[in-house]
Amino acid sequence: MEGLILLVLLAILYFLPTIVASKRGHRAAAAICVLNIFLGWTFIGWLIALVWSLTGDTRANEARKIENLARLMRNRDARNWRSGA
Repeated sequence: MEGLILLVLLAILYFLPTIVASKRGHRAAAAICVLNIFLGWTFIGWLIALVWSLTGDTRANEARKIENLARLMRNRDARNWRSGA
């Protein structure tokens, strides 16, 4: 029983980059998973996958960028309207 628990914990640790990328909604979650599967057994491959999964390229960040762009456009239009341009 202890061996099974240890095996599950090691599997979770091994796939931690994939889990993090999925939970964060990372745009490259599938690529991170592939890297994790094929090179995760090396510490360097696992570390690269983990760092990549923690980068800011997520769907939430993309939505924030779009909101900021829309806000900038509204502000620009308001300034142009006030100045009579």
